[in-house]
Amino acid sequence: MAFAARYTPLEGCIFPLPSSSSGPGYRWPQPWPRRLKSRPAWLSESVNNLPSFEEDTESWGRRVSDFYLQGLSLNWSSVRNIMDMNAGYGG
Repeated sequence: MAFAARYTPLEGCIFPLPSSSSGPGYRWPQPWPRRLKSRPAWLSESVNNLPSFEEDTESWGRRVSDFYLQGLSLNWSSVRNIMDMNAGYGG
């Protein structure tokens, strides 16, 4: 099916909400633009995931720089953000 990714449930991709209103996972995110490079509250306790998070942040930073800022000849009005359609927290 050509559009199989659009109809795949996202339960496995969405981080669960905290079960109580206290603890590190319940804090509001950093203000913009500090949020771009700050660790999410739920990751703060997991030191083993920090290098992975930093590598991922650098990787996406390079991609944004290479593709979006270098100006591909894309008609951005024709590009769809499928996360807006299915994301539990918004796209």
